[in-house]
Formats: sequence, structure tokens, C-alpha cells
Amino acid sequence: MFASFFTWDGWSALVAIGTLTLAGVTLAVAIVAVRGNQVARRGVAIGEAELQTSMLPVLEAVPAMPTAEREDSMKEVIDYTNVGFSHDERWTEPDWVDVLGERGAVYCSIPVQNVGQGIARISSVRPRALSVPDVIWTDGEPTRALIPAGQRARLQFRLSGVRDEIYAEVFYTDFSGEQPARTRLYVRRQQGEAGHSTYVVRGTAIYSGGDDEPFAVAGDARVTANQPSPPPTLALNQLLS
Repeated sequence: MFASFFTWDGWSALVAIGTLTLAGVTLAVAIVAVRGNQVARRGVAIGEAELQTSMLPVLEAVPAMPTAEREDSMKEVIDYTNVGFSHDERWTEPDWVDVLGERGAVYCSIPVQNVGQGIARISSVRPRALSVPDVIWTDGEPTRALIPAGQRARLQFRLSGVRDEIYAEVFYTDFSGEQPARTRLYVRRQQGEAGHSTYVVRGTAIYSGGDDEPFAVAGDARVTANQPSPPPTLALNQLLS
């Protein structure tokens, strides 16, 4: 019976079974490898996304300093040359909004700081401001194009006039040009000491990309008021440039 098994082409049957088994194992290994690669790629993608998010810059208004801290801080120079005005050195507190009225124009400088983890790259879409009740935004300039984490810059404008309210916006991305964002500030006049008027940032809203709704709002809710929108030709790719 033992001999008849091998004369009945038993070897061929065993070879066929072995081949099928090997093919099955190979297929299983291939499937595991593919799934492993997919998981690995997914893990890399998740890691890259987490890394990118961890490098997200966030611009917001510079908060008012406590009196004791202000006494120890150094004043800074306001230079309006980048918006077309040459003036002798003008010093102010680093957390103050500066408004300078001159014949035919009002110059405004608003401090912002990067409270995120990555470098903020100011977009080629220039910062802009609107003095209520104007209906047209006025382009301005930042005092620096790159704002490292924890550091400050100023948004500067030459306006035709200023009353009680100013809206200002700055467009920016991370250092690589990704993660476009927009920060909007609401500035309001208030009576200071000895009856002098001062301008203070009362609200901040932060938008992601071209979103119309902010993902974060702090302070006065009027910061999200329906003001004139950017021209229709302002495409998202302009924010990334």
C-alpha cells in the first residue's frame, strides 16, 4: 500500500499542495506587508500633521502690561517710514496702539505678538485696516515679515481719518507657507487720564484659511462684525504666497 501511494503520483500531489501552501503564505505575507506599509504611511502622515500643527503660529494683540512690568520695560520706536511718513523718533510703550494725526492723514501702529509655536510668515496679501464708518479697507505694512514664536511686530497704516473704531487684519502662514490664517483686531477709542483719548485693542478673532467663521474669539464680540469683505479676486492661493 505504501508503494502504491507513490505510483499513484503522490509526489505530484504533495508538490501541488506544497506550492499552494507556499503561495498562500506568500500572499498572506504580502497582504501583511501592504497593510503594514499603509499603517506606516498613515502613521507618518499623522506624525507630519501633528508636527505641522505643533508649529502653528498664532498672532494676537499684545496684552496690556501691568504697571510694575511696564516700569521695567523699554519703550520702543515707532517708525512710520514704511507707510510713507518721515518723522522724528517717536517712542511709545510696547503694548500701546499708537495713533498720530498729521495734516491730511492719520498714522496708526498696532502691536501684535506670536503666541504660537512656529514662525509666522506674513503673507504677500498686505495687512489692512478700516476706520469706521469707512467702507473701504486701507492696505498697510508690517514692521517685519517673519515673527518668531514669542516675539512681536507692528501693523502700520496711513488712514484718511480715525474716529472711535478701527478694524485691522493680518494674513499669515507658517514658515513653509502652509496653514494660512488671519487675525482680526477690533480697536476702540477710550478716554484716558487727564481727558486724553487712547486707542485700545478690545477684541481679537483668529480665522483658519479663508474661513468666514473664527475658530477663536477673545474680548469684544464686535471684532466679528460684518465689515466689508476682501475683493472677490482675493483667492486662497494669494494667502499662501
